[in-house]
Amino acid sequence: MTITVKRAHHITLTYSNHGKHTATWKGYDEKTVRRTIQLDQWHDTEVAALEAAKLFVEWCNIKLIERNAPYVEELDAVTLSYIDADRHAVAVTKCSVETANEVLS
Repeated sequence: MTITVKRAHHITLTYSNHGKHTATWKGYDEKTVRRTIQLDQWHDTEVAALEAAKLFVEWCNIKLIERNAPYVEELDAVTLSYIDADRHAVAVTKCSVETANEVLS
């Protein structure tokens, strides 16, 4: 049996009442990045995890654009795991996609 181990980025997803989730991760400078996710239902943890992953990839792409990188990141997979009643761990894998450099004539 072959098992593939993929590197993933960790996001902590915390529920804080009234449909509000907070996604947190470490930035490139080791500072904590926080994003709020507001949902209609408190139990929509899967939806919150997917939204957190999308926000993370969007944040990564903003940083890449600032550096004029020749690629952007796309979401590959999201894994949700339970920590306790109000916290979950979200593992995000992403893949790099080359950006098209258009030459104007």
